[in-house]
Amino acid sequence: KTQIRVKGSYMKLLLSLPTYTIVFIACFIVQAAESPNGFIVWAEGSGCDRELKFNRLKNGKLGPKQTAVKKGIGADMWVEISFDGKWIAFSRAIERFKWRYGECDYMAYEKFDIYIARIDGTLSAKPIKIGHGYWPSWGDDSYKTAKTLYFNVFEKRAIYKTIIKPNGSFSTPVQHTEWPKFTYGTNRNRYTIEISPNGRYIAYKPIKFGIWDIKEKKDLGENFSGSYFPSWGPRSKYVIS
Repeated sequence: KTQIRVKGSYMKLLLSLPTYTIVFIACFIVQAAESPNGFIVWAEGSGCDRELKFNRLKNGKLGPKQTAVKKGIGADMWVEISFDGKWIAFSRAIERFKWRYGECDYMAYEKFDIYIARIDGTLSAKPIKIGHGYWPSWGDDSYKTAKTLYFNVFEKRAIYKTIIKPNGSFSTPVQHTEWPKFTYGTNRNRYTIEISPNGRYIAYKPIKFGIWDIKEKKDLGENFSGSYFPSWGPRSKYVIS
């Protein structure tokens, strides 16, 4: 059993899936029931050959596997689904490379760009480049026509945001907040970071897991049991880690 983050409902979902790194899997549920409907998007493969796949979930059973988006030159990963289930955002390696832990290592944050793709139509979907960055996440307005997309830029130690329109056009990304001086770790760490859908909190993990309040400018505490990849629930109240 693999625990998967759920976007679009307020529940945890357990499914039997092949062994993939959990951070590269996202799930959208349109009916919270014993036999849910929805779809799953995940990164299949390893190294620079990772590509995004799509499975329809009907009555609790997975349908045929499809290619979610047309693959680029490097790996696709860090996929996130908008709350209305129409768009995905993901990170794509800008080239094929070798780093500390292997080919297209996901910790080489400066080697990735942010893309989006409309997922509710014909697959494979055409990817749209937003800009340089990694670890995208959707705002709590992403069930609306115009959607906020957040993402990190490692070199600038900052979180940026843009507004995505229905036709795939988007506003010029602007800085939402700088990374603060987190209590649990130093800014030399390669943080895994996800901002909450309401844009107020940062869940981060260098060595220890913590949550930063942007408005109050303080850490809210730490959790020694958290994994390396924090992810927010849709109401900005819970962190899955």
